[in-house]
Amino acid sequence: MASTSRSIARRVEAAASGWPGVTVRDHRFGGREFRLGAREVGHLHDDRRADVAYPRPVRDAVVEAGLAGPHHLFPDSGWVTYRVDGPGATERLLDLLRLSYLVHAAALANRGDHPELAALDVPVELAALGLPATVTAAVRARLG
Repeated sequence: MASTSRSIARRVEAAASGWPGVTVRDHRFGGREFRLGAREVGHLHDDRRADVAYPRPVRDAVVEAGLAGPHHLFPDSGWVTYRVDGPGATERLLDLLRLSYLVHAAALANRGDHPELAALDVPVELAALGLPATVTAAVRARLG
């Protein structure tokens, strides 16, 4: 089980670290953290649990769609907790992290803080994730 957990962590880290502007580092409570500038996109705990950050309306849509649960310690925050178990769980986690990344990247690109993000086509990438319509609608409303 531990080796499976490490392979999941390696796969997630390899994917997320390839996204423009993302850095990976140790998380203060264990595991690995994915950041876009000063913003934390999410983190993966060694026990195969991931926490992912969203603006609250997007978080609510993600939870209501059953893609993840409210954060295990802070259920009223913009964070969700996702258990990485079962078939397709790693791919779902990557989709959840990518969704967070796209929301944060769009906000930073609009401010002009990160020129490397200007080439992202957020609407196209959002559609490619194949998430429930309620989630994509929440993201689009957030992005304006």
